[in-house]
Amino acid sequence: MRTTSAAAGRLPIAATLGCAAVVVLAGCAVTHAPGRQGTSNPTATTRSVPGSIPLTPKARAKADVAAIIKAFVPPPGAHQVSHVSNATLQHAMAPTPASPDVFTRTTWWLAPGDPQQLLAWEKGQLPKLFHLYGTGTFGTAVYDNDYSLPNVGGVLTQRDLSVATASAGHGKTAIRVDAVSEWLPQVTPADAIPVSVGVVTFSEDLGLNAHGKRPPAPATIVAVAKAGQIAALIDAQKLFPPGTYNCPMDDGQSVTLTFRDSAGGPVVATAQLATSGCESIGITVDGKDKPARGPALGRDVAAQAIKIAGLHWKLPALGV
Repeated sequence: MRTTSAAAGRLPIAATLGCAAVVVLAGCAVTHAPGRQGTSNPTATTRSVPGSIPLTPKARAKADVAAIIKAFVPPPGAHQVSHVSNATLQHAMAPTPASPDVFTRTTWWLAPGDPQQLLAWEKGQLPKLFHLYGTGTFGTAVYDNDYSLPNVGGVLTQRDLSVATASAGHGKTAIRVDAVSEWLPQVTPADAIPVSVGVVTFSEDLGLNAHGKRPPAPATIVAVAKAGQIAALIDAQKLFPPGTYNCPMDDGQSVTLTFRDSAGGPVVATAQLATSGCESIGITVDGKDKPARGPALGRDVAAQAIKIAGLHWKLPALGV
């Protein structure tokens, strides 16, 4: 059985990544389906769909996990082996996202020395970019350190290195090294709001804490440039990754955007921006549900869309 104590919170850190994924060395619980995180809300001005990078997120994660495993510094006298005899160490799996979109890689080593001392030595060799977020034990006399790397917003959502050690007898230590890189699938053209939209209607739900207040009347903006800019803003948001999230209170506040090609025409797309709770963005195109965006996006994106439209709406305070 593995027990782990957290050394520090694991907050996403802004990072940049080139075409290939490489390690740069120098309240309520909501479970989101792995349907296909971001915390930045770019104000998009073009209708291009994100994803024009040379490598796909999957390819970047594959390259990234290889780079992470290479960052391990073998102790003096260590040599790589194909396996180790310690059964507990063989089953000492590193923390891995419950997602189909993840690459892992494991290497094995033998080195002279004490398991705990070698673990501490390795900690001192890794660059500062590797953040120790937990230490743990598997069964008896198996020790490990878990490190995280900065997330790459919208592409690589979890990047970890785990090092576990156990005695191999005769003054030697067996070492297990695990690398993890999880990617977020791209937004595809089929998931985007059609480029033909020229009309957008705003409507607001004040939720369960309106206290008698009424939302503003729905407002329709008939302007190709503004409708396109608002649609591009929605398209630019990051996909909601699978997993369980602890969200602030959700009282049902939301702003819904309804898109049409022309005034009086049929609805071609909708975007429901939750402005409380997880603040996800639900999207439909031609009546079909598309991958949600989020978390923590809806309120800020709604405010940006309201500003683009030139409306004088003010989002109500949370819980009021």
